[in-house]
Amino acid sequence: PLAARLGLTPVIDDDISEFDRNSNEYVPIEELRGTNDPRWLRMVRGEWEEGHDHPDLFRKRVVAACERMIDRHPGARVVAVCHGGVINQYLAHILGIQTQLGFFYPQYTSIHRVVASREGLRSLSTLNETAHLRG
Repeated sequence: PLAARLGLTPVIDDDISEFDRNSNEYVPIEELRGTNDPRWLRMVRGEWEEGHDHPDLFRKRVVAACERMIDRHPGARVVAVCHGGVINQYLAHILGIQTQLGFFYPQYTSIHRVVASREGLRSLSTLNETAHLRG
């Protein structure tokens, strides 16, 4: 509804899909962690499920996709709707943090803002905004 109201056409970019995009089921990471699910324990050990993107490949894919979005829309505001793993990897990239699992927990529907200069500098402006959820 928002895109139609603003006269925008959403574009789907599979490269900002989560690391488990080829899985036949979705289990929220907090549920896996909260129940000590064997899949979570394997992830903590650095072992990845068959069909899931390897962390290095995942990060490269996500970073390339985000940079393409920036390059295609110089000087414009871009909105990307994605899962927490994608958010973690791109923000970790611009902050220079090496991580396989992520460095923070993005709240559902939270907003994170990155400012991108034409010279290639990327700055994290806001992280995990949730004020819009309070009504």
